[in-house]
Amino acid sequence: MEDRMGQELPGKKKNLILEAAAEVFARRGFHGSTVEEIAQRAGVGKGTIYEYFSSKKDLFHQLITAVMEEMITDLRKRIDQAGEVQEKLRILVEEGLNHFQRLEQISKILMTEVKNARDEEIKEIFLQKHESIIGLISGVIEEGMKEGRFRQVDKLLAAQLFIGTLSSIIVSTTIYNRERKTSINAVLDLFLHGIST
Repeated sequence: MEDRMGQELPGKKKNLILEAAAEVFARRGFHGSTVEEIAQRAGVGKGTIYEYFSSKKDLFHQLITAVMEEMITDLRKRIDQAGEVQEKLRILVEEGLNHFQRLEQISKILMTEVKNARDEEIKEIFLQKHESIIGLISGVIEEGMKEGRFRQVDKLLAAQLFIGTLSSIIVSTTIYNRERKTSINAVLDLFLHGIST
């Protein structure tokens, strides 16, 4: 098959392959997908896939890395543009949940692989990106403490509690297909004010 993107820049071609892979993996899952189908979807020869990725597994790993790095980059950019720390926390909740919902099927595959520990490399990729997100959240919490808006707490523990709440909602909606009924305001209210009277 003639490569329809033969004149494209290498980086752009790789991104188009990743986009095609996301569609195929989302529709068929990792084990049900083939390199041939991904190549067909991208409009390239099968050999072209192997110019950029050593295997289907490598393609999947790079896709997950790209998806999570995009989310972290977007979150960091939005946070840097925000004003008050409460608004930064709102962005973390809103954009975090929206990102996983926009990529629901890929998120479901990722969560399943991590939950079942089927793929240690995927688990490691997820944990690395998880630490990056923890860093973003703890940075916002530290900023709030310095401004006197938050009381002095263990910022890493607070960040873990914050992301734990989000992760529970994400797992509920992606793995168990439950409708998201929790509002962003409710999440922020519980985090900022707790359950005491």
